[in-house]
Amino acid sequence: MREIINITGTDDTPEIRLNAYTGLIELAGLSIPEDANKFYEPVLDWLNEYAENPHNETKVIFKIFYYNSSSIVHFTKIFRILQKLFDRNHKVSLEWYYNKDDENVKEDGEEFKKIFSFPFVVLPMI
Repeated sequence: MREIINITGTDDTPEIRLNAYTGLIELAGLSIPEDANKFYEPVLDWLNEYAENPHNETKVIFKIFYYNSSSIVHFTKIFRILQKLFDRNHKVSLEWYYNKDDENVKEDGEEFKKIFSFPFVVLPMI
């Protein structure tokens, strides 16, 4: 496994930072890739490998402010991997940020929070 992956954001894809040494996972920007499967495949592969030997604490900072429905499918896949880690008694936490005027992103975060049992907070950007 590559211990660290940094994906530079574009006009259509988020910046993604995955660090196995620190357990920090960050996603920020827009997520409207033309081919979400292709874009998120290396992220999901990394997470699945990371889950085999995770850092003692995994923290996710999620600052995706606009996304399409195919991205939501991949967010769900990411969160399922995190849930499996949490179910195996690993420390997992997620911070879902939204622009204070964006009720849709806030509501999506609240819905995800209901689905998954790991610590999940929905926070306005300041």
